[in-house]
Amino acid sequence: MELRLSNTVRRIHTEFLPGAKAWRVLNYLLLLTFTVNTVFLPYDTFGLKKGSLILLLIINAREIFFCENRKAILIFGLVLTSINIAVSILSTLNIVGEVMAGYMGYILLLYPVIEKHKIDYERMLEYTLLALAVVMVGIMVLDLSKIYPIAQNSLVQWMNETENATLFGIGAASISGYGLFFKTAPMFAMGIAIAAERRNFFGFLIMAAAMLISGTRADFLVGLCVALFCIVKRKNAASTSITALLVFSVAVFIVIDGRFIERVNYVFTSKNHNDLIRSGLITATMDGWKYDPLSFFTGSGFTSKIYDRIRDQYMDITEVSYWNLLRQVGLVPFIATMIAFLYPAGQLFVRKEHLYVIVGLIGYLLIAYTNPLLYSSTGFAILLYMYYLWYREEQETVKT
Repeated sequence: MELRLSNTVRRIHTEFLPGAKAWRVLNYLLLLTFTVNTVFLPYDTFGLKKGSLILLLIINAREIFFCENRKAILIFGLVLTSINIAVSILSTLNIVGEVMAGYMGYILLLYPVIEKHKIDYERMLEYTLLALAVVMVGIMVLDLSKIYPIAQNSLVQWMNETENATLFGIGAASISGYGLFFKTAPMFAMGIAIAAERRNFFGFLIMAAAMLISGTRADFLVGLCVALFCIVKRKNAASTSITALLVFSVAVFIVIDGRFIERVNYVFTSKNHNDLIRSGLITATMDGWKYDPLSFFTGSGFTSKIYDRIRDQYMDITEVSYWNLLRQVGLVPFIATMIAFLYPAGQLFVRKEHLYVIVGLIGYLLIAYTNPLLYSSTGFAILLYMYYLWYREEQETVKT
């Protein structure tokens, strides 16, 4: 009887208590839920992104707060984020609004969860981005083949209505002549780099294609540059074949299309609507500092608004994300946040490790200059991956 009771207690401990397989599965599913919603639904349409993040932070509070060997995570993820939110609350007195607008930095606190439960976050992020790329390319193929035009595509319509994507289809004012822009498409800069480093050539090609057809100048150029860097650096038979295929595809597209050069000239020389919006926002930001010089140092708060002359409305989230973050949090927290974004990449560069991924991060940060993607869930999901890589390299160094 005592032996049976002992076995029962041991079974309960093994299967249900923290550290057991079931506990690991729970954390894995919550992290997967967070990642999928971050990539596919950045506007958190169903609230699953915030919900899964909150649950992960609560049930892993002990591992997070006693993460002594990962001080950068606590400094940048907990301390800096809390300071940014606290300063913003003092500026606007909007407690709930500031927390909801500034919580993204807490995403870094998920690293102790990943480490504790030995979750392969690299594979999770890569396959989630690949799934999004497959969806994007699939929508394009169905549209171009007239099987399921974008105008009739219910998924496209729903993504537009929920503001998770802006999908134009053929004839868009872009280099490729096609517009298929999911709001998280710039994350493919990192996805391409991960796929290249892991030698996932199918993923590399699909994500590169998805980024090139996203319809924006920044995505097209950065996607092309990151892809070419990865191909040149790889220097093997497979990369040579991919280079030849890429060059051949572009050449065929230019010949068949007939308007490629004309579109390139239009996209890069015209002063389009978006350029006017961005320049106006920068001007408005500087005018705000002239009116209140102290706000340059103290910040105005995450929910503070700035007047967009072109749209004729006040906005708190703008395309010029670096300028906007500086306006919101002030000089010192802005510098600290930029250090947080660059620190793990610097550590990896010193080690001469993961150069593909470093280039992918640089590409993402370049796109973020003209898109509201810096202080965002997508930005910190990528930053979480950078810290994951850095700490993984440190662990491997200790083992050897």
